[in-house]
Amino acid sequence: MLDFKKLTDPSYILDLRPDSNSDLAFILSIVFGLAIIASGFVWLILTRREKAKPVLKGIRTRLVRWLFTTGFVGLFLIFFRATGIPYFGMRIVLLTWLLVSLIWLILILTYLLKKFPIERSLYEEHVLRERYLPKKKVGTR
Repeated sequence: MLDFKKLTDPSYILDLRPDSNSDLAFILSIVFGLAIIASGFVWLILTRREKAKPVLKGIRTRLVRWLFTTGFVGLFLIFFRATGIPYFGMRIVLLTWLLVSLIWLILILTYLLKKFPIERSLYEEHVLRERYLPKKKVGTR
């Protein structure tokens, strides 16, 4: 079970070589690995849908970058912890990375809730306008 009271203890957070066989390290390695796999799935799914709606490119780019970077850096930090490398395996570095990832996710959600609806409506207006504009005839001058 996780003891959140330890997170207020500076000697626990700043320990140079924390225990690498903890349940939390195992769970986080699975979560970070799943984030990398999920980035591939998000990229595949949104790339296929992007052909029909190019406005999805911004969401795809942001989500894939966040998932892949969070998973990749997180796995590196867990690896440093498992091999006992000082400083990079510290709990404070992992907690900082989780905080940065959370802030990054909040920024993505802000984009998704505020800017994306505007971009989508502008794109739909553009498609509607293009539908009624006369098309160029092929082969005529």
